[in-house]
Amino acid sequence: MKHWAAILVMFAAIFTFFSCDKDDGDWDPMVWKAEVPVVKSGDSFEVSDRGETIVFTCRNYSKPWLAVVMSGETQVFPERIFQDIEINDSHKVATDWFTVEIVGNKLIISFGPNKESWEQLLNLTVTAGDIFYTFNFRQLAHQK
Repeated sequence: MKHWAAILVMFAAIFTFFSCDKDDGDWDPMVWKAEVPVVKSGDSFEVSDRGETIVFTCRNYSKPWLAVVMSGETQVFPERIFQDIEINDSHKVATDWFTVEIVGNKLIISFGPNKESWEQLLNLTVTAGDIFYTFNFRQLAHQK
């Protein structure tokens, strides 16, 4: 019996020395790079009222997924009204005015035209486990 206890202590010591060198929650922040320059105003990326597709690549995590998707609008500035969008597929969400898809380490956001007289807002939180990154988008109101 003492022999098994000694072996168990030895394995515990070995695993202690070879465990990860980072504590939970002590991960490097996600590093995202847009494939083409994107206009940023404050903490939000600006999107044309005509719609567009924006692609970001995560430089240091390989397979992130969607954690939170919130859609909103600004009708009476500065009041912003947001609602959660149900995520049935952690790699793709589609609505009537935008589609978000993650393929490998690429985040692809396609915006349709904004035909409303107010701004459309989109907040995406992407995760790779213990690390999160939030993107904020503001689609301009329809220009008459």
